[in-house]
Amino acid sequence: MVYTCKMGSQKPEARSQKPEARSQSKEQNNLIAYSGYYKEREKLLQSASGGAASIISEGFINSGGLVIGASYSKDFKQIEFSCAENLSELEKFKGSKYAESIKKILVENEYISVFEFIEKKLISGEKVLFTGLGCDIAGLFGYLKTCDKNKNKNIDYKNLFTIDLICYGSTLKEVHSQYINYLEKKFNSRIKKFTVRYKKTGWVPPYVFAEFENGKIFTEQFYNSEYGHAFAKFARPGCYSCNFRGENHKSDITVCDFWGLEKICPVIILMVYRLY
Repeated sequence: MVYTCKMGSQKPEARSQKPEARSQSKEQNNLIAYSGYYKEREKLLQSASGGAASIISEGFINSGGLVIGASYSKDFKQIEFSCAENLSELEKFKGSKYAESIKKILVENEYISVFEFIEKKLISGEKVLFTGLGCDIAGLFGYLKTCDKNKNKNIDYKNLFTIDLICYGSTLKEVHSQYINYLEKKFNSRIKKFTVRYKKTGWVPPYVFAEFENGKIFTEQFYNSEYGHAFAKFARPGCYSCNFRGENHKSDITVCDFWGLEKICPVIILMVYRLY
């Protein structure tokens, strides 16, 4: 990955040991922003945008940590959390998920709270990178803060790192599951690969991509699809008054698409398009 532009001149504050302290640490004049993308064409195509979260996760795995992020369930009918302990397991995190996730992780064929899972990993001394939406990060910190007060557990926050993704607002989980059921009925086969940010012709327009066990492949411009129409109109109620946007992000790093980059570094946009 190559970093292309940097904005901001002051160094960010040191990482806080307590979530309540960290929540106040992101002052505007201490923020530094970078833009970047995968130089490897295949990795860039597999990523929803430039692949920033993936490249950070790769470095974290290589340093001996584990990464927890959102992934599709085995049947693709819900969005849940998974743990990656090696580079190959990071593949399930790639691509945007546009619907509400369940805050659970599958461990030995049983679902448990993803926050509880992270708590146990931190208590055991492991380094954890948690990626999610702003509300997911805030939920984790709220859970850990309650554990500190009620359970008197020794949680080492220095081993917890977080990335949140700027989002438009997740649609209802029923939208996602019903759309998967609709496609499987239409093509008379189970889905084995699915994404809502397929780069068929580049970043825009995004495409829905579904590959089925019977070998058939379906693509459609996302915002022309039933899923796209539902995503544009039906967000979770709490998303309309999100408490974790603007200056209220609780994570160590916030990642997003860099729409408008061509106005700052037009030569970079030309370089990226040449990779397609």
